[in-house]
Amino acid sequence: MKTPVNTIYIESASICGPGIPDWITFQSAFQGQAQGIMQNNKAIDLSNGAVIPPAMILPPNERRRTTKTIKLALHCMQQILPSDANTITAPMASVFASCSGDIDLVQSICIALSTAEKSISPIQFHNSVHNAAAGYWSIGSKYMQETTSISAANGTFVAALMEAASQINESNQTIAVCCYDISSQPPLDLKRPIKYDFGCAFILAPEQTTQSMARLSFQLSSGNEITQMKWPDLETLRTDNPAAIALPLLLTLACGHDANLTLPYLPDLNMNLDLKSLT
Repeated sequence: MKTPVNTIYIESASICGPGIPDWITFQSAFQGQAQGIMQNNKAIDLSNGAVIPPAMILPPNERRRTTKTIKLALHCMQQILPSDANTITAPMASVFASCSGDIDLVQSICIALSTAEKSISPIQFHNSVHNAAAGYWSIGSKYMQETTSISAANGTFVAALMEAASQINESNQTIAVCCYDISSQPPLDLKRPIKYDFGCAFILAPEQTTQSMARLSFQLSSGNEITQMKWPDLETLRTDNPAAIALPLLLTLACGHDANLTLPYLPDLNMNLDLKSLT
């Protein structure tokens, strides 16, 4: 089974994960400009946890309330902003996608509810909702465009692309997409085992502009073999974190190559991507 082809344009991209602090480092490593990250034929060092900086886009009061999940999402979103600005210059809708949401906070609340006191702070409850990261983004970016928060288990990244494409087709407007998940801790790791933090973001547009990195056409299909990563550590990351399903696309963008990729979505349905570099 195949679905109609959708075509959109990628204006910018970002990444954050173990040994990958940002897009510039990731892109430089695979263009051969930062050889240190490629020592011993390793693309990244998974023992180096993700470095997630404070969400400087937020006012100090809100910044103090953020969790690791929110910081990861906002760090990825900040990277796709213009380098000379802390806020975007025009309204832009957004899609925030996470398989597990703020799993640390959910676990903390569950533990609290199992005690006699059942004490949960208002900030914990406020941050536990699935659209918390989107809410903080709206505060930091200072605009009121619509934002959508979704989850689709291991197919969350593909679902985010489809949601963004649907909105682009409807509105003919640029949209930001952010996909992120943090590592899980005992005991919830028994149900949702994730060892590594990972996030990424894109600005997607309906038409080519002077900023366009690549043209992306995609469709759902029941055929084709899933695209894997050449480096074992990147492949480990790809299969560990639902957001890291995006790694084949991110690597192709970083290298400035054309490629045909297949990303997993449902057990019997994948997404086929045709990427054409414009840089």
